[in-house]
Amino acid sequence: MTADPRVRRPASRAGWLGALLLALAGCAAPEPVFESYELSIRIESDPGRPLSGATVLGPAQFRTVSDAAGLVRLRVSGQQGQHLRFQVRCPDGHRSPEQPLDVLLTRLAADAPPPEYGVRCAPELRSVVIAVRAQHGAGLPVKHLGREVALTDRSGAAHVVMQLAPHEPIELSIDTSSQPRLAPKNPTQRFEAVDTDAVLLFDVPFVLPKPRPKVAPRGPTRI
Repeated sequence: MTADPRVRRPASRAGWLGALLLALAGCAAPEPVFESYELSIRIESDPGRPLSGATVLGPAQFRTVSDAAGLVRLRVSGQQGQHLRFQVRCPDGHRSPEQPLDVLLTRLAADAPPPEYGVRCAPELRSVVIAVRAQHGAGLPVKHLGREVALTDRSGAAHVVMQLAPHEPIELSIDTSSQPRLAPKNPTQRFEAVDTDAVLLFDVPFVLPKPRPKVAPRGPTRI
């Protein structure tokens, strides 16, 4: 008796389906491989000026603080090519960066030093020294917003030291009311602080009026 082929088809179809499932299982994505990576973050207030006390916040809510050299040394776990973000909070008196630090995890040679990333915590205020040079202007008050902040010495020199925010304007004047013969009268100069400590110059070459020539007294007219 010949077997009915219709009875064998379901068994053949089941075998084909099982083979397909096995093939798909063999093509499944491999488990992610996590590795350990070392890196460091250098924090400076200005180039070459390390800043301690800055807080670095990273994945898994960990936090650490920069040392006296401005360094934060980290060992993190992740995958090759993964991006990690670190938030830097600067200490009081410094501006924290608006954007987080983006770090790309990359395998390096065994003898290569860990990668280092730089972050700047710029000071909120800058030291601005304004050197006043007033030729022929000894003993004159230097004023800011109507208040005396310095007095020129016998050579007409003075120094004004101020703490200013970057791009903050400042206006200084030299009060000549005690020496009305000087020109120009009450000279004024405007400055703008930059995002670094700076020395600026306020130079005024005062002019004294020339004395009138003396005229010899005339004697009696002879006829």
